[in-house]
Amino acid sequence: PADGVLCLCSHNTSFAVLMSVEEIDRAYSKKQSHLTYVLLGVSIIGLILTLSLLNPYKELRENRSAKINICLSTALLLASLMFLAQNAFINDQEAGVIKLRSTGCAVYAMLQHYLWLVVFIWMAVEGLQMY
Repeated sequence: PADGVLCLCSHNTSFAVLMSVEEIDRAYSKKQSHLTYVLLGVSIIGLILTLSLLNPYKELRENRSAKINICLSTALLLASLMFLAQNAFINDQEAGVIKLRSTGCAVYAMLQHYLWLVVFIWMAVEGLQMY
């Protein structure tokens, strides 16, 4: 577009599907999206359980490894929730709360990218702390 770059996707699937040079079957894309929602939901439940088991115990929270796990789980939970709620806020039919090419869309994308960056940094910190 003449106004700038427009990044648009109609489904949340794996990066390999997004970068495919051939057209992906719509039925496959739909199944992949449903699988993404289900597995991300299971992951969110696991993260909530992790946080609810680590947070109440003060002696666990004082451990450096547990602190890192709490930070990683919180960042992963926030990033996953944003990823899961993405289609409710932004969609390609301009029916979402946040319109494409708007400041809100850019802020949402920046926040989502920032949260995933935080997740990867906490994973690196945890890996370095273990060894």
